Amino acid sequence: MNPAKIDLVIPPDIDFTDLRLRRVPGGIAFEFEPIMRVCEASGFHPDPNADDTAEVFAIVLMQWHDLHVLRGGSPDPIIEAESARFAEIVLREAEESGVTFH
Repeated sequence: MNPAKIDLVIPPDIDFTDLRLRRVPGGIAFEFEPIMRVCEASGFHPDPNADDTAEVFAIVLMQWHDLHVLRGGSPDPIIEAESARFAEIVLREAEESGVTFH
């Protein structure tokens, strides 16, 4: 799976705010169930024990946040503050998958 190229499907009964993003020592935390439902609805099933799970979730969070804002939702301050780091993850994943940007 190339998570940098996923087409997110957001189930109609969940909202970005259901993630309950929050800062914790060493990073951010979120509710696991909403992001897993988005992943499953989008046709992939990340393995919580895989080495690339954090990267996959970062990409999903970033793309879901963009959709949330495009649909009129308020920007999340944690995602906004971490967007540069998330963008680095997306670019690294794309490069490793052979995707180029022009």
